[in-house]
Amino acid sequence: MGEDNFAQVPVIAYGVVLLMAGVAHFVLTRVIVGSQGANSRLATAIGRDWRGTGSTVLLVVGIVLAFVNPLLAFAADFAVAAIWFIPNR
Repeated sequence: MGEDNFAQVPVIAYGVVLLMAGVAHFVLTRVIVGSQGANSRLATAIGRDWRGTGSTVLLVVGIVLAFVNPLLAFAADFAVAAIWFIPNR
C-alpha cells in the first residue's frame, strides 16, 4: 500500500485479507466453544467476544470506505489493529 500511495485496489485487497482472517477467527471460536459447551472455562474466557465481532464489522466498514477514500479505510484497518493491541482483563 505504501508503494502505491494508498491506491484504492491495494487498500481494498488488504481489507479483504484482514476480513477473511477475522471471519476465520469468528468461525473457529464458535466451533471450539460449541464443542466445549457454553459453561466451559474456554467459553467463559472468550466471553461475548466484542473484539472479534467489532473487528469484523469495522473491517467491512473499512472496505466500503475504500471506495470513498482509501485513507479512511486504512484508518479503519489501523483501528482494528489497535483494538487487538489492548490486552484482555
